[in-house]
Amino acid sequence: MDVKKNDSSNSSIPDSANRSSGNGNAKDDSVLAGRSLLRRRRAATARPERVWPDGIIPYVISSNFSGSQRAIFKQAMRHWEKHTCVTFIERSTEESYIVFTIRPCGCCSFVGRRGGGPQAISIGKNCDKFGIVVHELGHVIGFWHEHTRPDRDEHVDIFRENIQPGQEYNFIKMEPDDVDSLGEVYDFDSIMHYARNTFSRGIYLDTMLPKFEVDGIRPPIGQRTRLSKGDIAQTRKLYKCPRCGESLQDSTGNFSSPGFPNGYAAYLHCIWRISVTPGEKIILNFTSMDLYRSHLCWYDHVEIRDGYWRNAPLKGRFCGDQLPEAIVSTDSRLWIEFSSSSNWVGKGFSAVYEAICGGDVRRDSGQIESPNYPDDYRPNKVCTWKIIVPQGFHVGLVFQSFEIEKHDNCAYDYLELRDGDSENSPLLGHFCGYAKPDDIKSSSNQLWMKFVSDGSVNKAGFAANFFKEIDECSKPDNGHCEQRCVNTLGSYHCGCDPGYELTPDRRSCAGDTKTCSSKRITHERAWQKRPGRPRRTTVVDDRRILSMVKKNPFTTSSQEKNTLQEVGMSLSKSTIKRRLHESKHRRFTTRCKQGQIRLCQKTQITSGKALFGRLKLRSTCTRMTGRKKYGEGLEQLMIQSIQSVGTVKLMYIWQKCMVKFS
Repeated sequence: MDVKKNDSSNSSIPDSANRSSGNGNAKDDSVLAGRSLLRRRRAATARPERVWPDGIIPYVISSNFSGSQRAIFKQAMRHWEKHTCVTFIERSTEESYIVFTIRPCGCCSFVGRRGGGPQAISIGKNCDKFGIVVHELGHVIGFWHEHTRPDRDEHVDIFRENIQPGQEYNFIKMEPDDVDSLGEVYDFDSIMHYARNTFSRGIYLDTMLPKFEVDGIRPPIGQRTRLSKGDIAQTRKLYKCPRCGESLQDSTGNFSSPGFPNGYAAYLHCIWRISVTPGEKIILNFTSMDLYRSHLCWYDHVEIRDGYWRNAPLKGRFCGDQLPEAIVSTDSRLWIEFSSSSNWVGKGFSAVYEAICGGDVRRDSGQIESPNYPDDYRPNKVCTWKIIVPQGFHVGLVFQSFEIEKHDNCAYDYLELRDGDSENSPLLGHFCGYAKPDDIKSSSNQLWMKFVSDGSVNKAGFAANFFKEIDECSKPDNGHCEQRCVNTLGSYHCGCDPGYELTPDRRSCAGDTKTCSSKRITHERAWQKRPGRPRRTTVVDDRRILSMVKKNPFTTSSQEKNTLQEVGMSLSKSTIKRRLHESKHRRFTTRCKQGQIRLCQKTQITSGKALFGRLKLRSTCTRMTGRKKYGEGLEQLMIQSIQSVGTVKLMYIWQKCMVKFS
């Protein structure tokens, strides 16, 4: 990772690029247990304001990340949750939270909680690897780099002559007041430690090495595979995790009080956190119960809470020897807390749990994921959900990730959506494959979902967000828009009639029909057909297309359509004729039979500047007859060919895929 201490604030100064997090050339588990050298300080934050309250870290993932990247982020967060008492939750109304985004620094993060609003965790190019994300989350939780500890010179040698110019600050030691060991020793195996050649001038030049050898070899450093034992121990101390209990993430499992069935000790405090895939529920059954009985279970007791922390709604508080009824969560998390304060010796308790997918989901918003997401879904699963939002609203569904076994008829694994409350409701879609379905909107306040997997091929599955949706434009106030109101899923925006422009308040319109000829004409009015006159045409500058595509590469069909419109696909006949006969385009053309045009006949066209590499285009020949249809026919050919190829090659095609009329 790539952060440095900033004495003036609790922020950090990031590296320009994170090569350190990606260097995982160290092997696992160094054997250091028998080492007698005392190592006292560790690079954990010493500032209490940087520790997240109750270990709860709200997060938001920016929309520019793909489904596979989102899955990696969630895997990394679950890795921290599994081994510590830190909990990551999707942000709702929390003031302080982290945002997965991309910053110029590449891979970087603030150390600990910044407070007062969002804080970035940047996962840039080549940083979207499991170990690197775990490393960056370590900074969020409150850890500096291990090799920047004040006592690091007792354990590693730094070779400054081998460090890349400008990267020396990554090897500056921290001040003693900024870190606290909490009794933990220097950890060569920490995921927060740089590798031996991080920020090196050359791949075979070391920037740091351990001072001593263990069993004849130097301890490996810089692993990016998993949390080390030292990482786990330090986090548990930093966040004051209970001595007993654990985080349970499997779809089935069991747990019991310490010492069961031989009896539990006095003054115990244990916490178990059960966390399954969003969209699943948890069924908890006690198989044995033998605790000291007291009024209101004041002394020894076990509490079940319906959520991820101690303030979640209470499901029950139990003691004595009576087995409770089965407990079913309303969401995908349960909190179990056991306390003992008497010297009475009882057996304790034992319990089993199971995750079940499907059921009624009555919430304004939330997330539905396939079982075991972001890992592969399990075979032979059938999950049915019924999403219900308040009356007067619709259900909006937006997919974040989608990967289900592909089949022409979606006969094996599939996701089915219906517009209503049952399998007999109108079908909205039957989906499989790897393309994310379009956004879904129900016609009522209910949406029915069914996921099915067979016994063979398993994929990553899907993740989707649902929310209550309302058509703001249908309200009497027209969404507070002066003229036009355009409803979109989850939002809306105002527009103006031809001849008017939207004012800075984004609701009112100003201007008159005279502004149609102005250079300030809006994008919406630019494509209005004027009565009695031919459709507006635009002369497009190649440099404008080049600049636009380089700055704003589009990745979806809607963005592609908007870009095609924005660069002006409606060309004048004179412009087309001029471009056809420009000498710079003739060497990229082929001749067709008389009366035909052939557009880039199954050839590979390479740009002189190799801007976008090679591109294969389909062969398209269309018979052209008469001067009147010449411009329209050619324009249509160009549009069809560009749309068939799509993506960021738009400028390339436009510049180089010219045709020659014979």
